[in-house]
Amino acid sequence: YDELKNVFESEKQGVFLPYGDFEKLWRAAKGKQAGVETAPYSYLISTARFTGDVSSEIARLRLELTVDVLREGWVEVPIGLGEVAVNQAECVDAKSAKIRPLLRVVKGQYMMLTKGAGRYVLGVEFMQQLETKPGLHTLRFKMPSAAITTLELTIPEENMKVDVEPMLAATTSQVQVAGKDSTRLQAFLGSAKEVKLSWKPRTQAAVEMEPVIVCDQYQDLHVAEALIRYEVKLNYTIHRSTVDLFTVQLPGEFRVTDVTGANIARWDIESVQGQGGKVTEQLLKVKLYSATKDTYALKVKLERFLQEEKVELPLKPVVTHQVLRRSGLIGISYTQRRQVQLKEVKNLARVDTGRLPKPLQKQAGVTAYRFITSDYGGTLAIQTAAPRITVHQQWMLGVDADRLLLRGKLGYKVERRGIFEIRMQLPAPWQIESVGPANLVDDHQIKQEGNQRVLHILLKSERSGSFDLNLAARADRDDSAAAVNFTIPLAEARDVQLYQGQIILLLTEQLRAEIAGRDQVQSLPLRQVKPWSKIPGMSPSMAFEFRSIDRTKRAGVDFNIAVKPAQTTATVHRLVDIQASSARHEAIIQYQIRYAPVDTFYLKIPKSLADEEVNIQGANIKEKPRLDSPPAEKPEQAEKWETAAEDWVYYKVVLQEKLLGAYTLHVSVQRSFQADEGGRPSVVAVEPILAAGDIAYQNGFVTVAKADTLAIGEPKSKNLTPGDPSSAVDLPYDSHRNIASLAFRYNAPPYA
Repeated sequence: YDELKNVFESEKQGVFLPYGDFEKLWRAAKGKQAGVETAPYSYLISTARFTGDVSSEIARLRLELTVDVLREGWVEVPIGLGEVAVNQAECVDAKSAKIRPLLRVVKGQYMMLTKGAGRYVLGVEFMQQLETKPGLHTLRFKMPSAAITTLELTIPEENMKVDVEPMLAATTSQVQVAGKDSTRLQAFLGSAKEVKLSWKPRTQAAVEMEPVIVCDQYQDLHVAEALIRYEVKLNYTIHRSTVDLFTVQLPGEFRVTDVTGANIARWDIESVQGQGGKVTEQLLKVKLYSATKDTYALKVKLERFLQEEKVELPLKPVVTHQVLRRSGLIGISYTQRRQVQLKEVKNLARVDTGRLPKPLQKQAGVTAYRFITSDYGGTLAIQTAAPRITVHQQWMLGVDADRLLLRGKLGYKVERRGIFEIRMQLPAPWQIESVGPANLVDDHQIKQEGNQRVLHILLKSERSGSFDLNLAARADRDDSAAAVNFTIPLAEARDVQLYQGQIILLLTEQLRAEIAGRDQVQSLPLRQVKPWSKIPGMSPSMAFEFRSIDRTKRAGVDFNIAVKPAQTTATVHRLVDIQASSARHEAIIQYQIRYAPVDTFYLKIPKSLADEEVNIQGANIKEKPRLDSPPAEKPEQAEKWETAAEDWVYYKVVLQEKLLGAYTLHVSVQRSFQADEGGRPSVVAVEPILAAGDIAYQNGFVTVAKADTLAIGEPKSKNLTPGDPSSAVDLPYDSHRNIASLAFRYNAPPYA
């Protein structure tokens, strides 16, 4: 019944009824017409009744037309007919009419012209020439558009086969007219501008030939996760005669869920059982209300539940009975969660999928086959599709003196079907800190499986497509100089199609690394990698990549780790503040310690200054003794000094504990000063106060300040660059710059 709307809205379709049922409709149509009150139209043709008979070449008919004129004034009503010969026209009933209607021809069709609202019953008698061909008579004429149109026609021959277009319902009966056997046609006509009737002479109708049927099939077999959907479209071409019953042999493994086609009265299924009572085939019989000719389309829908993970099903032929020639096309498709292979193929030819309907052509994995016989076959091998996984791992290995840190960005691309869990090897001694992100990961745990530690990551829901996981782990180090052996935490091999990744080694500032060995990894320039995260206090040192891992062998890289020796640099902010009776000498020594902590600093002061009271201040000082001999210095530093070692006094500053980073010592000496002594200008020597010992590098700034009552002449200096006393670049130490009169800087001692 899905096609019922299309059947009755087509001009060429209709149904033949049993005579008793038709008589009920016929009598009801001749009943009293409904009265008309108001309508938005000028007129309404409620009924049009055609009656008549035919002779050898002429049809004589009478039209009785009931028209309700709904408006006052002149109204023109088209009544069709057109190219017919009108013998007589009369107004059978026009009691309410103000004037009698007029019948005239306008543009090839008859029009009724009248004035005044009311009901008119118009009678028109006309004749029409038959179209005759060998074995066929045809009658055509135009008709009005009426709510109900009926036709009663007597043909002076018995057992005539009559076709009516358009037809809603019709029946034929055998009657006696003037002692002669005749065929009477009674029909309800559909809505159309023209009616066409055709009938076969008795000599043709008596010798009906067997129909010749050709059927072309299209089969769409789609395998979903839990259901096989099978749709068969049968396109029949019917020659020589008509058919009202179609029989189709279908596979017994499927259930018929729907049968659709035009004019179907009913359809039934007969099961054919094989050995053991198992249904092997089923016969579908489709009965039509009335016989059809030329072409007919039938659609059959079947399905089978698919609960098995893996199964093999026979592909049995769909056989159309009483068919002279059969051929067809089979399209096989499946969802990403299933894999389907057709094997043991018999009488099926693989063809291009471009022959399939366009929506099906675009589906992944679709195949098409052609058959021209009914004994084709094959076996459908169906199994649950395994996911196809691509893994790209990015590892950041951070090495500190007492710990190892591991940060992983695990990129997954999952196709065909989703996954709920991810597994990967996690070699000792790593301990998981976190696995995320929280919107993807539900839980994780490490299990010992044989001789391997396996990390199980449970996802919150089934995941497919591309997504990233984040992993953080750590391990302790007992010795800061111990070697680091890093084995890649390999992703589980099952269902992984492509596996690759990168490793970035990060070190703290005090450590350095050398490659001791590489297994299945290649070195990569650091400029070609980009860390996706940061590990505080560490910076990238080396990079590697890996591809196509042989899982029977170790994959990783080994490093020899060494602790860099301590490196100390110093910046000295030197101040000479000259007042009327004294000169204050001050040095702010800012140390910077890198790589390894220290607890001892050395400084040296010219002996001339050290004879005064030297004040040394700093945080956390344990002791600060004066030394009898200088500390060990780098050879290149010692060679720079022109003064002998005995011209210097050395101090050793020992702290309570070792430290890294910045440390500041404050050294001050107060000396007496007398300006303009003996009538001559006084000279003040700005002598160096410097960091000593194993100093990698030192520089400094010199500030000269004075009392307002004093004047300074042209300074004399060596290895000093004059600067702007008000500039923070030339004098970065604020308290010195605020009182400065002269400014100097040096990049390396000695200076004077």
